Amino acid sequence: MFGAGIIQNGALAGFGAAIVLGLYMYARKTEDREVASRKLVVEDHPGGEASPYVACRMVFRKLPTAFEPDAQAIHFRRATVHTDHEWVTPLEKELLGILAAHPEWPADVQGYHTESLYRHSLTVWKHAIKNCRSEGIAPQSPKATLARQLALLHDAGKLLAYTPSEDSWEKKSNRHRQLGLNVLRGLAAFWALDVAERHRLELAANMMLNGYAPQDREPEIEASIRIASVSDNLATRDHHASAGKTTTAGVGEDPVKGKAEAQAALEKLYVDTFESFRQEILDDLRINQSAGPNKAVALADFPDLVFVDSATFTARYLSLCESNGIDSLATSKEEARNRLLDIWARNGLLVLELGATKARVSHTFHLRTQDISLPRCICIRYKWPNKLTELVENHRQEYTLRGV
Repeated sequence: MFGAGIIQNGALAGFGAAIVLGLYMYARKTEDREVASRKLVVEDHPGGEASPYVACRMVFRKLPTAFEPDAQAIHFRRATVHTDHEWVTPLEKELLGILAAHPEWPADVQGYHTESLYRHSLTVWKHAIKNCRSEGIAPQSPKATLARQLALLHDAGKLLAYTPSEDSWEKKSNRHRQLGLNVLRGLAAFWALDVAERHRLELAANMMLNGYAPQDREPEIEASIRIASVSDNLATRDHHASAGKTTTAGVGEDPVKGKAEAQAALEKLYVDTFESFRQEILDDLRINQSAGPNKAVALADFPDLVFVDSATFTARYLSLCESNGIDSLATSKEEARNRLLDIWARNGLLVLELGATKARVSHTFHLRTQDISLPRCICIRYKWPNKLTELVENHRQEYTLRGV
């Protein structure tokens, strides 16, 4: 009797398990068909050619969710990922799972990156962890957490910007960075955050991906963006260096060409880190104060611009590069500073013309006010915080300006 009961109940349990498994597989196939039926339409300039915004909308071809706006979310395949660190957040795990579930997705469709989006994003994330550790930032701290999350978000928009097309890839949008915000808002872990944390992450992502520049900035957010941006550039540099070694080792390859490509990648690194490092340097300068060596001037006639002593700015910039593991441009510090100014000038990062006054060969100006003299200063774009705006408006000053 006992044995017969076990056999009978075991058979019923197996039958029930088979039904559950069948229902699960049916649900998965139904969901896959639903996701496959969706078409993402991306419009780069919904407000005209001058618009910086990206519009996304979902088109449902044949499913009931076409009539349910609340269900029209962007869904991605997901894989389950496991990490050895207890401080990895659910949002990081969800992003890693989405990227891991799209191993075929390229990091670039034009050949700049030859690795997968998942591999590149994972490398950037690991660099962010390493950079936080080298700066003494605890991994469970808000600053480190935000830096890692931004590192995974920086290229996530390529999941929407690129689409497979026969044997190649089609770029549906040139605004993959802005599309990262759409990916963020489609994450379950994002909506599970408390309101304050969610707003903070969205603000940081908007600043990094969309170029948003609030008047009042939070230094911790700025630092997290800097770490994520530097990590991206370090990952790109490592990839190019590895590819360069492979290429130049081949028979018949030109080592001079390989060296030139490596140098170009290094220069790009110095261009891409400009925005984040600039903010960190300027936040620490005494703008419009005559005391101390850290001199910089903001004038009412040139809103959203600032004049900074070139030696101060370049020295601090190179120091930040060194602390973040970025190779030097030259053996001599003086040569490195001059090359830095040349690179920034070529890439439009320095303002070289102010009305009839033009910077000369060294890309610098001589600015003199009644309180401060900057004989070799550079002019750079800087969104003034409210306090500086009030200071400049309340203390308009006479000045002379000429190119050096």
